Amino acid sequence: MKKEIYKGYKDKEKRKKYLSRYNKKWYKKNKEKIRKYMREYVKEKRKKESKENREKRLSYQKEYNKQHNPPTKKVNEMVGQCKMGRTYELEALKLLNGSTDTNKISFKNHHDIFWQDKKIDVKSREVRKGNWWSFSTNKLCDADYYLCFCLKGKKIIKILLIPKEKYNNGIAIGIKSNWDKYNILTTEIN
Repeated sequence: MKKEIYKGYKDKEKRKKYLSRYNKKWYKKNKEKIRKYMREYVKEKRKKESKENREKRLSYQKEYNKQHNPPTKKVNEMVGQCKMGRTYELEALKLLNGSTDTNKISFKNHHDIFWQDKKIDVKSREVRKGNWWSFSTNKLCDADYYLCFCLKGKKIIKILLIPKEKYNNGIAIGIKSNWDKYNILTTEIN
């Protein structure tokens, strides 16, 4: 009888699939138990932790936070990707007359610009191989519109103002695409 049960699982791939399905089902059933156990385990571990180890852990966390969560800087001090994003936010402010900058004080807002009672999030991307651009968004973003700058080098190829309903979680835009109906500016790509 046992031989018949295991006969179907002599194939390693079938066995792997079965185990992965079983593990997923087991995890779904026991998710809360696992979380509760892990919380209690971490609390107990921290109680037993020596003063020396605790200081090491906290100093490591501080160093990590300094590197990965730098304090908000002034507009002209931005560097890296943040500088690129901020550059095109300022460009959008010039483009949309009467708009206000919501990131002037801090970069923790869920949209970048407020214009004519509309919340606008500014996106900028370099062209990818095959002449297309991809844009994605954060789940916390509460913008009504997305202003997408399609770039090649420092040259702006397209500027699209896309409503939130059409944007979803992200989009891909080609040289000639259905998104061109939202285009504000177009120039030829070389």
